[in-house]
Amino acid sequence: MKAFSFLLLLSVLLDSCNSKPAQEVVAVKTDSTTVASIDSTRIKQDEILSSNDLSRIDTALSSTAVDDTANADLITSPIAISLWPDHQSIEKEKQSDSDGFYSMIDDYSYYSALARDTISQKGIEVTGYSHDKRYIVFKNKEKVVCTFDGNKMPDSWGIILFNGIDTPLVWNGTDITGAIKMIYKK
Repeated sequence: MKAFSFLLLLSVLLDSCNSKPAQEVVAVKTDSTTVASIDSTRIKQDEILSSNDLSRIDTALSSTAVDDTANADLITSPIAISLWPDHQSIEKEKQSDSDGFYSMIDDYSYYSALARDTISQKGIEVTGYSHDKRYIVFKNKEKVVCTFDGNKMPDSWGIILFNGIDTPLVWNGTDITGAIKMIYKK
């Protein structure tokens, strides 16, 4: 396995020499796979994220300061938050492809339950986003890290992973182990 990882890293490095000038090499170790990134641009970061079934929540971020606690949940510690589409999005999806919808619900429910169990076993709180409050404000010890606006992602599936420090990421996949190691260092 070490030989394979070394060859993979070597081939990526050699390939980069042909197309770009020398750049910083960033490597991230996950379960049994090493993902090498030739530069630290957003595109390469997205490749690392997608290798762990992770994505940013950029499209759901709010630039508005939210002080209204009646319409926002404040999160200040490590947590995982399950996302399900709101009622209107579910009904719309059911009408467009009811057979595919029920198959998708079954798959998502299975993998989401496995992920929540795995997260809980690592001692991380798991909760669900109910759409009762529009915003989730993520704050570390010094400042607000970001504000999630549920109205911008009413049809979202996944689990928001917040380590209490960095900008949260959304996981949506079949095996959350690598994402837990990357985000929570557990």
